[in-house]
Amino acid sequence: MPVFTPILNLLKKVAGVDPPTDTFNIQTMMNDNWDKVDQAIGLKNGNADVRVATTGDLALSGEITVDGVVLKAGDRVLVKAQTDKKLNGIYIVSAAAWKRSPDADASEKLAAGLSVFVREGSAGAGTAWRLTGAGKPVLGTSDLSFTQLGSPLAATATPGTVALRDGAGRLKAAAPSASDDVARKDTVDSAVSSLQASLNAAVTPLQADLANAAPVNLSLVPGTQTITVPRDNLLNVTSIRGRTLVNLIGRVGNMDFISNWPGSNVTVTSDTTNFTTGTSGAKLTIGSGTTKTFYLRGDTGLLAKAKAGRYYIGIMDIKSGTSALTSIKINVGSGAASNNTITTSKFTAVWGKYTPATDENCGIQIDASSASSGQILYADSARIYEVTLTEYTALNSMTADQIAAKYPYVDDVKNVNGIYIRRAAAQAADDQYQFFPDANLASNLDGSIFDELYTDSLGQARVKRWFKTIDLTGDLAWQFSGNYTGFKEVRLDGLIQAIPNTFVASAIKNNGKILDRIESTKTAMDQFGIHSTAGTLFLTIASSDSGWGDNYTPTAEEINAYFNGWVMFNGGATTNSTPDNPANNLYNGSGQKAWVRRFDGVSRGWLDGTTSLPVLQATSFSPYRLLYQLTNSIDEPARSEGAVNLYEGINTIEVGTGVVVKEKANFELIGGYWQANEGAYPSTYFKYRSYVILDVFKSRKRERNYILWSNGSYGNVRPQYAQSHYDNSAVYEVTYLTLDTCQIGIIPALISAQYVPNSREIIDSLVKITGQLTNRLAVLENNSATDKAPQWIYPTLLNSWRPYENKDRYKPSYKKVGNTLEIKGVICGGINFAPIFILPREYRPASTYHGPIVSVINATYGLSNLCVDVDGRVFVSISAASNVTGENYNYINAILPLD
Repeated sequence: MPVFTPILNLLKKVAGVDPPTDTFNIQTMMNDNWDKVDQAIGLKNGNADVRVATTGDLALSGEITVDGVVLKAGDRVLVKAQTDKKLNGIYIVSAAAWKRSPDADASEKLAAGLSVFVREGSAGAGTAWRLTGAGKPVLGTSDLSFTQLGSPLAATATPGTVALRDGAGRLKAAAPSASDDVARKDTVDSAVSSLQASLNAAVTPLQADLANAAPVNLSLVPGTQTITVPRDNLLNVTSIRGRTLVNLIGRVGNMDFISNWPGSNVTVTSDTTNFTTGTSGAKLTIGSGTTKTFYLRGDTGLLAKAKAGRYYIGIMDIKSGTSALTSIKINVGSGAASNNTITTSKFTAVWGKYTPATDENCGIQIDASSASSGQILYADSARIYEVTLTEYTALNSMTADQIAAKYPYVDDVKNVNGIYIRRAAAQAADDQYQFFPDANLASNLDGSIFDELYTDSLGQARVKRWFKTIDLTGDLAWQFSGNYTGFKEVRLDGLIQAIPNTFVASAIKNNGKILDRIESTKTAMDQFGIHSTAGTLFLTIASSDSGWGDNYTPTAEEINAYFNGWVMFNGGATTNSTPDNPANNLYNGSGQKAWVRRFDGVSRGWLDGTTSLPVLQATSFSPYRLLYQLTNSIDEPARSEGAVNLYEGINTIEVGTGVVVKEKANFELIGGYWQANEGAYPSTYFKYRSYVILDVFKSRKRERNYILWSNGSYGNVRPQYAQSHYDNSAVYEVTYLTLDTCQIGIIPALISAQYVPNSREIIDSLVKITGQLTNRLAVLENNSATDKAPQWIYPTLLNSWRPYENKDRYKPSYKKVGNTLEIKGVICGGINFAPIFILPREYRPASTYHGPIVSVINATYGLSNLCVDVDGRVFVSISAASNVTGENYNYINAILPLD
């Protein structure tokens, strides 16, 4: 039968044993040649390399060190120096006893000799060895001797010879010196390391630029500051917190009417050149007397009272008209006099502070007794503010400029409003602005409760609002409440709901006076209070303001006329009837009822006398206003326009107030040109005196065909069109900064903003903005998605009103579809005329709506009346579901036009 060759183990037929008729594949066909193949391979004279060769007698077991090389299992070793030469040969290392290598483990494999190359070792690296001796060796019997073949292979080459590799297969060379030399490993490593460092230096910033990175936060303060950014970016406003200043002096502090500001040994005249607010200030010419003072007395009835145990700062802007006069004293209320340094170069915020021990009238007085006769001072912008103890304590460490910045003049009660952020460019035309014109962000005194403007996930400005401001006009449901000597009390039922003494409320008279807040019985004119349960607002009105005599009780309509700016008087007392004639001053129920309006809405100058009860608001009248804290906050959209880009490097950023955005401009043809805000034509005036005109819009598109003129303007500047450039059928609007910032609002103490630091975040931001704009455009385009499928808005319910059940279909809500307002819901728990909720301005109808609704009163179906007033109040006027007894609820479903 077939057998196998001894070396290659090839199968072959055995002659004379295997049948000659056996057939094989190709191996069978070569059967007669297998011996020759086996003999040829057996005569080979080379074996596979070994890692190391022994230099002395070894135990031939374990992972030991041979010729300086630490061996491990599987390494091949040439054993050539055993004392018992029969043990020499090629072995495979193992943790136990070594075994001979398969290519040298049989006598036949050693028959024609054996040669091997050593790769490593202190002595043997690069050497070659051959098995020597006569005859065919027999493993285990014959001595095995190995002889080295020549010298070890050279590590270097000599000129003109072939370069040889060493025992480890390496080719050694001298360090390259010429550009065409072969590089060595150390040269290549150095070059690669240098290249890697260069690549790292170039790639690391790119990696950082493409990685996620947190935005860089910014804190913008009032005035001008610089911001340095590493690349072009978009400034993103994240938060603006509210703040409120209440000037106890009111509008009297602007000194446009100096009749309320007497002097002692000081001559007081009006000055239209040196002033800080309004249109004029006071010029004080010092007399020769010992005491030289300029003051506003607290007992004139022009100021609200200061409260015991509270903290106040009084400020007046003062400038010296005489170089020798450099210091001045100021007294606030009963506080000690404070010394202040003044200059001739600018107005300085001269200030003093005090804390009264009892409720008292709080005046303010400048003491110039150190001045000489004939010296001159200029005064303007008087204000008294209540502050916190922390602020009160910090005042002594503040400069006059810091005082002026933190406590600017306001003419009554003002919140953070009319905000702009400006990036200044080399050319004013290239300036960039972002506006928040109507934010009206308020706070309580210590700032612990505040309105906050923020940017939502759609990039839209919104306000979380804790405070609300209402104009107390004649279209509210005023009622007579009480008669007192010299004044009367009126009320509004169900206007607000809050807890007295713990929530913020301020009431401002039409002339800017701050009303005293009284929670108990009213004791004097110009006081207000809020009833905790019914949410009723009470006001006291001086007979000299209203024209109602002590013996006369005004009707609801006559009260409405007063809050629309009309004063009643006895028009039949004399032939030439005037309100200020002592006989005509008050109407006591006899004679001729008559009304007249104040010519500027504040002072006692009369126009448009009539014997017919006025029903419209008087021209130029500034109504009473109420600021109060809400029981629960509301979240509503806020108007924002424009954007500010930050450019790589240094950017100059200004934060200010006093912006008016897209006010309708009234142009008239004057002197051959179409002009607006022309000083000689009040019908063309902007609402406020202009400081800078930023943009003019024609039918909502930016317009550039106008010319700006400064002379003869209402304020600093006015726009003018040539007749060929003006379109009389278009609507023109103007965005401008006003001189009268005190009438707009105050600057926030801080604006939180941010920008993104790298390219990845910029790209992500742009993608996000694009998505936001796409969403917003989808809403704002013609027949927008909101008009087609608007979302229901769920308002904050007032005055104990609540949903009939806590299910979505019962919750009061509203939405605007085109120019139509829809209201739905089922409610209970309120009373007649108590507002259910207040609609935002853009959801209010142009005229009062009355409509029937279904009601269930004591489990009986009937009809009630739903009213939606132009001031936004939504209320039930008949059969409100008060839940006193039985099953009571009102449906408030209605659809009404907004125009």
